[in-house]
Amino acid sequence: MTRNPDVGQGNGMAGTCEIVRLNGGELHVWTGDVDFTVRGGRDRGFRKIPEVAGTGIFLRLDTRHSVCLSDTFISDPGWSYINYEAERLVEVGGIRIADECVHTGGREPARTLRRKIETLLNELDGSLILDFDGVTFATSSFFDELLGRLAGAIGAENLGQRIHIINLSQNLCAMANVTIEQRLDRVGVDLSN
Repeated sequence: MTRNPDVGQGNGMAGTCEIVRLNGGELHVWTGDVDFTVRGGRDRGFRKIPEVAGTGIFLRLDTRHSVCLSDTFISDPGWSYINYEAERLVEVGGIRIADECVHTGGREPARTLRRKIETLLNELDGSLILDFDGVTFATSSFFDELLGRLAGAIGAENLGQRIHIINLSQNLCAMANVTIEQRLDRVGVDLSN
């Protein structure tokens, strides 16, 4: 999908999905930790899967059923996975770190989660809860990649307004605050509220 509003949006994946629906075919698209499926011409929706590197697509069409391509052009902005995930997170009360990250001992799982959070914050009107329930260990590099870089991207003031951290132990909270302060090269960020 083209992200530049001046260029507009293509019809590639959206059109393919419509072809599959009208044809009664099958489509699987998976990336990161999510899979989207259309089977028998019906949306099966999104589901969470184990994290995979890259993106994969499986497509099967019934060549006996033709489809008029003009019936597959998109006209209105559709509902997206990002919208779905933002709404779901509001319903379930936020992101549970232990469910999202394979481990909290390094940068890579934090980087993946931070990118997801940055995308979701654009869709959320309010704040996002990060629930550290079940996290008993984390490295400063994990906190720097997740919260330090997030504070750098959205600003320290916005971090406290847009992100609410719960169930973070006192020791881990102190470590997170230090890494954010080091990233921002200032004092005054407090996650303990």
